[in-house]
Amino acid sequence: MDEPRAETPPKEPAPQAPLKQIRTFQGDVAEALSRQNESLYSIQAKEHMRGGGAASGEAAPRSALPLFAGSLLLIAVTAFGGYLAYGEFERKTAVPAPLAPESLFLSAESSREVDVSGLAREDLAQAVTDAASGTKEGELRHIVVNATTSPFLAALETEAPGSLVRALEPVFMLGTIGLGDQSLGSSRFLIFKLASFPNAVGGMLAWEESLASDLG
Repeated sequence: MDEPRAETPPKEPAPQAPLKQIRTFQGDVAEALSRQNESLYSIQAKEHMRGGGAASGEAAPRSALPLFAGSLLLIAVTAFGGYLAYGEFERKTAVPAPLAPESLFLSAESSREVDVSGLAREDLAQAVTDAASGTKEGELRHIVVNATTSPFLAALETEAPGSLVRALEPVFMLGTIGLGDQSLGSSRFLIFKLASFPNAVGGMLAWEESLASDLG
C-alpha cells in the first residue's frame, strides 16, 4: 500500500513595496495651505511666475516693436513719394515764365526788334524811328537792338568821351513813349547803367555840349 503524501503548505505572497504617491497640483495646494496658510491667489501667482508667465508678458511689447517700426517706415516712404510726385506735377503743369530781354529795365506794353548791324548813322536813326511809329498815347515800347553800349554810340557817331563810355554797362535800354499828338509822334529815351559813377559824372559834364546834336 502506498503511504499517504504530506500536503505542502501554500507559499505566502512576497510583501509588495509601498507605491509612491503621485504629486498633483491639487495635492501641492492642499499641502501648502496646511503648512504655510497661503491663499489660492498667492499660489496661482507663484505657479504663473514659475511657468514663464512673466516672460511671456514681457515678450508681447517686444514682438510689437518690428510691426510699429515697419508702419513708421511705410508712412515715411509713402509721404516722401507723395512729395516727389507733387513736385513733379507742379513742374510739369507750371506755366513757363516769359523770357524778358536783358535790356528791359522798365515794364513795357510792347516791343520791337531792330537789327543795327552795319547801319550808318542816318540808317540807324531811321530804323529806330520806324520801330517807334504807331506807338499809342501813354504806351511804352521797348526797342530791342542787337548791339552793346560802345558799338551803338559809335554807330551814332557821338562825341561821348571815352571815360564816359567805359563807365557805362554794356547793356542799355532804348525805348519810346507815345505822346498822343500826331504832330509830336513819340519821344525816344535811352537808359544806361553805370559801372563807375565818378567817371560817368565827369564824362557826362564833358558831353553836355554835343549831347543834343549827337542823339537828336
